[in-house]
Amino acid sequence: MTPSEIVGVSLYSEVPKEIIDVIERNISQRDEDVIAACAHAIGHLVRRFPFDVSSLRDKLIQQAKKFGKSDFLSAAILDMDNDITHFSRN
Repeated sequence: MTPSEIVGVSLYSEVPKEIIDVIERNISQRDEDVIAACAHAIGHLVRRFPFDVSSLRDKLIQQAKKFGKSDFLSAAILDMDNDITHFSRN
């Protein structure tokens, strides 16, 4: 999937499992834009649904480490973490 398709699913799907499946299918891609989109999708997921995203976050962080120091990914991860902190209902 493209980054915009990943984010689109996270914004418009009414089924949390669909969003989770999209993230899990794409989180291992070797594409910085896709990993950033997955980070934003995780943020949207926790904003919209009462769901524990800790395992998704952990997987994303592991994948992000493969890119070394990336300001682009760091910003996406920071946004994701802010959403998790602010909107988490767990």
